Amino acid sequence: MDKLSDVELELAAVLMRMLWIKNSFIFEDKFKDTESLVRTTKTTLDDFRDVQGNEKGQEFSVSNEARGGERANHRWIKPIQGFIKANWDASLSKYSLGLDIVLRDDKGDIIACACYKRNPVQDLVEAEIVALWYAVKLCNSLGFNRVILEGDAEVVVKAVHSEEENLSSIGHVIEDVKIVLKERRAWRVQHVQREGNKVAHLLAKNSFKFDQEMIWVEQCPEFISLQVLKMQIVSRRHVDRYILKTE
Repeated sequence: MDKLSDVELELAAVLMRMLWIKNSFIFEDKFKDTESLVRTTKTTLDDFRDVQGNEKGQEFSVSNEARGGERANHRWIKPIQGFIKANWDASLSKYSLGLDIVLRDDKGDIIACACYKRNPVQDLVEAEIVALWYAVKLCNSLGFNRVILEGDAEVVVKAVHSEEENLSSIGHVIEDVKIVLKERRAWRVQHVQREGNKVAHLLAKNSFKFDQEMIWVEQCPEFISLQVLKMQIVSRRHVDRYILKTE
């Protein structure tokens, strides 16, 4: 990791992932030449950038995510050992509401992803509230005891933490979340900047492509898998630098 540039590291990481998931020589007794594999890797990386809306095709730099100062507090950070982190986001159109959840463990690995489609609500704040509730229901149905529910809708997080009863049109959902948090002391809701919620946001951005409810267990759609990998690299670098600093 220290020997390669950020761009080289990104390409190497994707290449290794392609080797892992497309190892046809072992599983299908088919040989894929090196040039073809590298070409596929570059195409996959380009597709990933396009999905993120990077129309100019500029190269992503891991170092931009890993810089110190205020920006460092905006990155996605792995939960402490034994906890699950559930990132949620919502996408709202004229005809539909997309609710999107990404669950990861303390290694940063995907446990599950989910896309739900429901009838549209009044505004994006209500959409985020419903998305949080679906994240709560998903974690509960999977039987997790230690959960960090993380989203970039600060107004929703503040409403959950408020001791006052929420009397808005969808306040009953906020109150239901509060009840769950009281019953499960090892659960909490926290805010993260949009930069730290990129995987869930990317899933939400593309959720309308699906015609029905989608749930992935121990895997995720290809268009967010590279973002997950990128976050793991950034998180690993952050930990390594912290260890060096403390030593």
